[in-house]
Amino acid sequence: MTILRGPWSRSRARWGERKRRRSQVAAFGRGRGSLFRTMREHVSAMALAALALAGIYIALEMLSPWPPLTTLRHLAAAPNCDAARVVGLAPANRGEPGYWLKHDADRDGIACEPWRYPRRMRSWR
Repeated sequence: MTILRGPWSRSRARWGERKRRRSQVAAFGRGRGSLFRTMREHVSAMALAALALAGIYIALEMLSPWPPLTTLRHLAAAPNCDAARVVGLAPANRGEPGYWLKHDADRDGIACEPWRYPRRMRSWR
C-alpha cells in the first residue's frame, strides 16, 4: 500500500476505497446475475435461429417447384456426381431434381450418367 501525502491525501484514500468497492460489487455482479443474463442471451439466440430456419423453410416452400425435402436433396447433390448418387438423384434429366449443368459433361441433358469403360483399352507405347 502506498502512503499518500499532501493536503488531499484523505480524499485520495477515500477515492481508492470507493474504486475498490466498485470493483468488488462488479465482481459480485458477475456471479449469479450473469448466469441469468447469459441464459437470456442463449434463449434469444435460439429463438433467432428458429426464426431463421422457419424463414428458410418458407422460402424453400414458396420458391421451389419441388417439395422441401426434394429441394434439400437437390441442393445436397450440387457439389459433384458422387453426392448426387448418395442422395439418390443420379442420373438426372434436365428439369428434374439433381440436374446441374456442371454435372452434364457432354451436354446431352442427362447429368451424372454412368460411364462405361471401353471393351478394349488402347495401350500407349
